[in-house]
Amino acid sequence: MLTLLFSALALQLTPSVGEVRADIAFAELAHAWASGDAGKARAVFHTAFAEQSEGPCAISPYTAELAYRTGLLWRSGYHFNMALLIDEQVDALTRAQRELAQEMQTEPGELLSEDRQYLSSPYLNPGLELGVCPDHRMPTLPEPQAGGGEEALVYLRTEWRGPRFRREVSDAVFLDGYPSAEGPELAALLIGLRTYGEERGWRVAFFSFGPCYSYSYRREVISICRPGFERDGVPED
Repeated sequence: MLTLLFSALALQLTPSVGEVRADIAFAELAHAWASGDAGKARAVFHTAFAEQSEGPCAISPYTAELAYRTGLLWRSGYHFNMALLIDEQVDALTRAQRELAQEMQTEPGELLSEDRQYLSSPYLNPGLELGVCPDHRMPTLPEPQAGGGEEALVYLRTEWRGPRFRREVSDAVFLDGYPSAEGPELAALLIGLRTYGEERGWRVAFFSFGPCYSYSYRREVISICRPGFERDGVPED
């Protein structure tokens, strides 16, 4: 059944000779995205964006969405930045995607770990003329399987309240993540999380459950796990 779904999705593309690789890539993307396995999807989307950024349609809604989803899977400020840069020319991202990318993007020189990506980026090379294909869009991806793989990623708008050095998450609104179906429930589980930080009010935060998110508070390690997963062989309460 899944094979038929991926074939149908791939057929939504009508590639020219120069875009045949994109048709193959989309079948791979759809399969990886549907798996619910963040590790698998992460590798496939990262490779696909790198390939498409050097192709004839480097600036297109297709590459903008690839960049955004790669940023989502890797928590990559560079890829969120590239998604916005491409989006400015082809108006590809949704309003929600744009807002999240703006919150999570980095700038060249901001993170040492991303410097090489910025230095080698074709989008920041003034000597290159990149192809613009405003009609080259990505077909709708299937919903990722909930509970697939060990890791789940969530991006939230969190509200932090409480006295200094005893902040607590009082509310959490799910923005995006992978698998997205798990996001609202994981957001609810994070309400009450405490920290010694000084942040207050609303801010965008990222959490990785692999399959648990663990943090230390008052010399105690506290774990919040994905429903249905076990930690150290003991079912979570």
